Amino acid sequence: MKCGMRNGESGQCSHCRAARRTGKRQRTQPDKPRFMLRLFAVGLVCCGPLTGCVSASKAKADSQAAYLAGQQEGLARAQQGERLNVTVVGPVRNSILPWSDGLTLANAIVASEYFGKTDPKQIFIVRHGIVIPIDPGNLLNGKDVPLQSGDIVQIQP
Repeated sequence: MKCGMRNGESGQCSHCRAARRTGKRQRTQPDKPRFMLRLFAVGLVCCGPLTGCVSASKAKADSQAAYLAGQQEGLARAQQGERLNVTVVGPVRNSILPWSDGLTLANAIVASEYFGKTDPKQIFIVRHGIVIPIDPGNLLNGKDVPLQSGDIVQIQP
C-alpha cells in the first residue's frame, strides 16, 4: 500500500503498520478515480438530456440555416438599394439615377443625358412590373409624370 510518506523517509505511517500487523488492507480515503468516474456516469445519466448536447448533423443544419439567413438579408439589402434608384434604359450616358422626392420623367431624361439623334419615339415606365406607356408629345407639351423609386424608364429613339 502506498502511503503519504516521501521517498527517503524512514519508517511507515500508522496505517501501513496497522495493515501489516492485521494482514488487512485499510483504506484511508475513498478510491478517488473510481469515485469520480461514478459521479461522472451519474451526471451523464441524470443531467445529460438537460445539457443540450449538439450532434454534428444538428450543428451543420444550424450553420446552413445561418448561411441562408445571411444570404437573404444581403439580397433584401441589395433590392432595397435598387428601389432607391431610377433606371433609365436607352441611349443615355447615366443609366442609374438616385431617386429623390419630386423627381419627374423630364428631369430623369435630362439628368441621364439622353444623346439620341432625334426626339424619343416611345417612352415606357415600368413600375412594379406594370408597363405604363408615355406619349413623348405630351411630355414635350409640359405634361410631366412623377417617378417613384424603383421605376425603370425605357426610351426608344
